Amino acid sequence: MATEAINQPATDRQIACIARLRTQVGEKGPEVEDEMSKSEASSLIKDLLAKSQKNGVPTGRHRRATINEPRLGMAIKECYRLWAKLGLSVYAERREQFIKTVIKTYRLFTEIAERLQEDAT
Repeated sequence: MATEAINQPATDRQIACIARLRTQVGEKGPEVEDEMSKSEASSLIKDLLAKSQKNGVPTGRHRRATINEPRLGMAIKECYRLWAKLGLSVYAERREQFIKTVIKTYRLFTEIAERLQEDAT
């Protein structure tokens, strides 16, 4: 890891992620130190993610999958763009088909992200 990450303090995003993961795994540790470096925070996040999953399946209190809103937004946008290009209306009689297409696209994007996560570990 670069020496810059070792010397720089943890970001607000890292600290928020640590707090969320601790809640998810049911850990009640001390508050995150202000002096924690980016590399220390990154290592802690990695450990907490490992605790929160078993063979890629979430464990603990939050077993139910959560919706990745940015990914859902991207799926809606891409489907809408394609339908508009083809001259199809997402309203009225094709509304249900559009919703099903968006859900399939979201699941595809999620599967891709999960495979990338598996390859990274």
